[in-house]
Amino acid sequence: MISAVASARRDREFDKFLYASVGDDNNGMPLTVLSALARMDVDPWEEASKLMLLPQETAVAQLAVLLGSLGNSPVDRLDSVPSAARLIALLPPPVPLRLSFSRSSPKRLREHIPRPSLPS
Repeated sequence: MISAVASARRDREFDKFLYASVGDDNNGMPLTVLSALARMDVDPWEEASKLMLLPQETAVAQLAVLLGSLGNSPVDRLDSVPSAARLIALLPPPVPLRLSFSRSSPKRLREHIPRPSLPS
């Protein structure tokens, strides 16, 4: 389960991307990335996380396919690749992985390593 703090952070991290306009659907209703993904039964935050980690060209291509597959969409009337490129540019950069190594003494490290038990 995601904590309220983690959930709130997650919500803000992708706001520019998720709340960006895709245009109006055929009924004249405003369509955002969030609403477009939700209409396709795709979790918007999960998809944004996946797209953020992909190389830019791959992310653009994947989003273009998603938006192009949405029925009753303004992207049907437009070239989906430029629209997807504009939207992908709104994603935050991926956070670099930081590895942390402990400077514990070897004796202290040995205390945490389980010792195999010998058969009796």
